Amino acid sequence: MKGVFMDKGKLIKHFRKRSGITLEELARGICSISYLSKFENGTIQPAQEVFDQLCHRLNIQNYDEILRKHEGDGYIKKQLTQWLQYIEDKDDGKAYQAHLNIQHYFEENNYHPLHEIYLLYQLIQLRYLLSRDQINQSSEFVQHLSYYQDLFPLKYIYYYKKFTGIFHYKQFHFNTAFQEFIHALSIAEQELHLDDADLYYYLALTLARLNKHHLSIEYAKKALDLFQSDLCYPRMIDTQMLLAINYNLTGDNKQAVDLFEKILAAESDQITDKERAMAYHNLAYTLKHTDHQKALELINQAIELKHGEEKLNSLFLKASILVSLHHKEKALATIQTGIQCARQSRDKKYYYKFYVLEQKLKGTMYEKEFLEQLESFILPLFKARGEYAEYLDFLELAGEVCYQLRHYKKASDYFKLAFETLKTIDKGGEIK
Repeated sequence: MKGVFMDKGKLIKHFRKRSGITLEELARGICSISYLSKFENGTIQPAQEVFDQLCHRLNIQNYDEILRKHEGDGYIKKQLTQWLQYIEDKDDGKAYQAHLNIQHYFEENNYHPLHEIYLLYQLIQLRYLLSRDQINQSSEFVQHLSYYQDLFPLKYIYYYKKFTGIFHYKQFHFNTAFQEFIHALSIAEQELHLDDADLYYYLALTLARLNKHHLSIEYAKKALDLFQSDLCYPRMIDTQMLLAINYNLTGDNKQAVDLFEKILAAESDQITDKERAMAYHNLAYTLKHTDHQKALELINQAIELKHGEEKLNSLFLKASILVSLHHKEKALATIQTGIQCARQSRDKKYYYKFYVLEQKLKGTMYEKEFLEQLESFILPLFKARGEYAEYLDFLELAGEVCYQLRHYKKASDYFKLAFETLKTIDKGGEIK
């Protein structure tokens, strides 16, 4: 009975708050304020007559359908849990089939939209949409579920915080994502007593984007241990890739190279072309300063395995390597290919990255027109996207351009802003 009356208390509290009614106003003529407060907080079980009167005053329709136990509750809850596991294991085929089966089940069975099981269904639908990068639909689910999150049991709150963290990460809101993940982590460790490799992985991913690479490595190692214990090869490769990138960015190139080579040595059924391309790309990035020719061979292998806009980052790296090799004509040709690809995919980030590299190569960046592009489009874009490392680079570039144009006051302002931005990033703050 505890689960039922807890649900009743959450239900009353939800509708009372949404109606803008105080405890005193709702309790008047029905029960005492303290009685209502204890009921809402789940410490007492109300008399049915009191509950009925509260529902009537709040105009809650069909509350028995919201709280009703269905014959298939246990079955569908197991199916939902399995669906979530398929999603988080990156088993796309099984996740898709589970999605169809579960969707059909709910079409055939009459669950109230606020029923606990149906709320779980919507939460996992959100995670499924995020796994498929369907951001617009995900945004609708985030907003909808936000309205009802005070009805969630603790495990659902955990899911909601974790999934909204993933949503914000995919929206480039890295600080917001980090806060959501930390909230989820607190629930997991202190109240649910569980280890979640998927949460550790996304927390590590977010910390890497916030330039907290040593802390990212700690969480990535936790995730990898759990993925290895479950023999979840797709997620093991994801996490090894993240670890290698972090090692690279912290100057531990040997560990980075060892991990990338380990990934590339995986059996063909354990690694996709997309993952292999990513390993080639990042290994090329690791070697670009020490072995230009090897890096060029690797990046060409990455490009061969990629399609469409997936090629953008590898084309940019290839152009950068060609610049290092003083192959100006080949570098300019690669830049033009990258610009065309960025236009076709409407990727402003890489369009401007190629544009800046082109201006540097042509020696035309110390001109008024280039500075206008930096100030009007490039700096605002990278700041808004939360691409703080590149934003910082462009601030310093703006300072350098202003200095060469003899705009000494503006140059000083940009260098000062770059310094303040670096301090803010190091403290994990939000760039205003």
